[in-house]
Amino acid sequence: MKKIVLGSFLGAVAMFIWGAVFWMGPLPKGVALTARDELVLGQALRQHLHASGTYTLPGLATEPKRAEELAQKGPFAVIQ
Repeated sequence: MKKIVLGSFLGAVAMFIWGAVFWMGPLPKGVALTARDELVLGQALRQHLHASGTYTLPGLATEPKRAEELAQKGPFAVIQ
């Protein structure tokens, strides 16, 4: 029992340290893309999305053939 508790604790500490090093380093910033104009994008999202939530583009309710066409043309996005 002590080994399980100690192992769990050490694993949690290791994950905490790795997470801190990872998220404070340059890797996440180098991978994530930024919109050209965040203000304009934010205004467009407020105008077209009626409530907070998760949206997909193309939408999940879109007919499959139409969704495939829209996805190939782009953009394809998950907005939260």
